[in-house]
Amino acid sequence: MQEGITRRLIAGSLWVALTISGCAANSANNFSAALTSLTAGACTGPLQSLNEPAAVVTCDQTHSWEVTAIVPLTDAEYPGDDALRATAQKECAAAFTSYVGVEPSYSVFTSTYLAPSSKLWSEAANRQLVCLAGSSAGDLNTSLKGTAASLPNVGQCTGASPNGFDVDLIACTQPHNYEIYAEKAWKGKKAPTSAEFDALYASVCVAGFTEFVGIDAGKSTYEIRKLMVPDAAWSKVTDHRLVCAAGSATEQVTGSLKDAKK
Repeated sequence: MQEGITRRLIAGSLWVALTISGCAANSANNFSAALTSLTAGACTGPLQSLNEPAAVVTCDQTHSWEVTAIVPLTDAEYPGDDALRATAQKECAAAFTSYVGVEPSYSVFTSTYLAPSSKLWSEAANRQLVCLAGSSAGDLNTSLKGTAASLPNVGQCTGASPNGFDVDLIACTQPHNYEIYAEKAWKGKKAPTSAEFDALYASVCVAGFTEFVGIDAGKSTYEIRKLMVPDAAWSKVTDHRLVCAAGSATEQVTGSLKDAKK
């Protein structure tokens, strides 16, 4: 069994460890290529294939991840899983903040890293962390660099309970509950009052629903879900958009609700 790259997902303080390993003779070479061929600012496809490194694409193409930093690892001997995790937790979270413009704990997007396993440590060129930002949904069409994005973008799809930063992004080609169809940035220095929010909601979410789905919200089988950063986080982020989603908490769809007219 040829062990390869260890991949971890950072979501705030949550860490999910995934160790990729396989028996193919060329696995180690491909894993090594995945570590050494990526450069800061590169955009890639999904990190899911055992024998094929993530495809590098231009950031205006649909992609999953963006390389936020390459962090050299200086230990002569493999430092162990816990030490690598501690290093990545510090370095990749900082890289996410610098690259995107917001801390990962205040964003629906995920900070992820690739790290060499003990089997690859003997090659000095492999001793580095590749820090990435993005979404496993693979639905980014523009770069996250400098966007300070805390909330999902128009055209992205989510699970059943989009709420604040707790949003499960799902590829729209897969079964999902809601689709982001409209957004508008609030320009006020303070969070909108109830009356200001109601007016914004009516002009963006309600009017936008009719244009997007092709039927008034009150006559549709689908509902509107609204997302905005919580008041407690207002001063900590700059993404002050109202984001509108159409769909159902109980019914999943595949594809878009554009012109669904129901």
